Amino acid sequence: QEVMPSFWAMVLQHVKQGLVHVLQGIDHLLFLVVVLSVRFSIRAIAIVLSCFTVGHAISMVAVVFFSFPVNPSVVEPAIAATIVGIGLLDRLIENRKVPMSLMTRSAIVFSCALIHGLGFASGLSELNLDLTGKIISLVGFNAGIEVGQLFVAFAFVTLLSYFQKYGASRKINFLVNYWSHFSIGLGSLLFVHYVL
Repeated sequence: QEVMPSFWAMVLQHVKQGLVHVLQGIDHLLFLVVVLSVRFSIRAIAIVLSCFTVGHAISMVAVVFFSFPVNPSVVEPAIAATIVGIGLLDRLIENRKVPMSLMTRSAIVFSCALIHGLGFASGLSELNLDLTGKIISLVGFNAGIEVGQLFVAFAFVTLLSYFQKYGASRKINFLVNYWSHFSIGLGSLLFVHYVL
């Protein structure tokens, strides 16, 4: 580690931390792919992801700048609960054939993102940074989270587009349904694990 790293070196360090946090965090990955599994357009996906970004950014600012208390024993089960909740909601909508509006979907994702932001921010709040350090860490960390989200979104949408291109609509339905049920099951296990 450099003793006096440059501004951009510090930003890049936090970008890497945000990227790793998303790609190694099974709970965040599960939530992201569950959100993406509803076959919206590219524009709609961008809007939903933006709502997720704004939501977790608000929570991170509250924790890092205003010392909002974060209790991991509450936040971690709550994050797992958002995975199960979104998955169950999607199954309910699918079974009843009642479409959810983009505005409603965005509002739900935004609400869940506030909880996920507390999980993102818990590590940063322990660094005891000065004002400049807090700004750098938030900007860099959020940028890293965005890069991770976009990578996952691109991979998932590309996979669905591949199936759609070759007329495999049944495979798309199977993939989405399988992933939804898998996420509900794994999210439930994570919830029990965090609670216990």
